[in-house]
Amino acid sequence: MEQAMNKPSLPPLPEPVDYGYREEGTWVQQLCFTHDQMQAYGRAAILAERERCALICEGIAMDDKTGYGIAEDCAAAIREGGK
Repeated sequence: MEQAMNKPSLPPLPEPVDYGYREEGTWVQQLCFTHDQMQAYGRAAILAERERCALICEGIAMDDKTGYGIAEDCAAAIREGGK
């Protein structure tokens, strides 16, 4: 649980489709990604954050001595994206 409570980190960026472009005769270094790559990256970041939050709930559930409770339901709901 300690890792889940730490500062969240973003997933690694995908491989860029290009590393730069020319602007008025000057090479501009810039990582370039496609729309689909960034959509997938955004989904991965969302899923990673949901999992981090769900792990926090599960940690609370492990501390709960009364048995199954709302923390497990909370973790499951987070993983499902609140569906």
